[in-house]
Amino acid sequence: MTENYLSFLDPDKSVCFTGHRIVKKNLDEKEIENTIKELIYEGYENFYDGMAMGFDLLCYKILLKLKEEKFPFIKIIACVPCLTQNLKFPEKTKKLYDDYLKKADYSVIISDEYTEYCMKERDRYMVDNCAVCVSYLYKSTGGTYYTTSYAVSKNRKVIYIK
Repeated sequence: MTENYLSFLDPDKSVCFTGHRIVKKNLDEKEIENTIKELIYEGYENFYDGMAMGFDLLCYKILLKLKEEKFPFIKIIACVPCLTQNLKFPEKTKKLYDDYLKKADYSVIISDEYTEYCMKERDRYMVDNCAVCVSYLYKSTGGTYYTTSYAVSKNRKVIYIK
């Protein structure tokens, strides 16, 4: 397991995101933004993002907007499963990813190289260090399903985005 050098961040004030790479057209970004705002108003200030294409990067975009416009005190933690995570991203998404990574308050790199376990390690790391998991789950397979199930097994509050 990855050493938690961010142990000074209070898990009881922390949130993680998990969601599918394919974001359906009917996903309401305003619902995500309102959910994050509600969490901030409830006292959550640390936000762990897995940096995957789709839902993760969408959440990061919203977090960054909220941080820049109204909530400068929130912390964005980029949780990267491996240094080559963005290798197969489209060029435009790679640039966005690199920009987001530079703007993170903290970053956690699970593995230098891709391994068959690095994604799940990243997911467990995020859940283990938070009290709330925001989940965009519309199918019962894959990493999002695994992470959401893990959060439930760890008695984390799970907020489902539709």
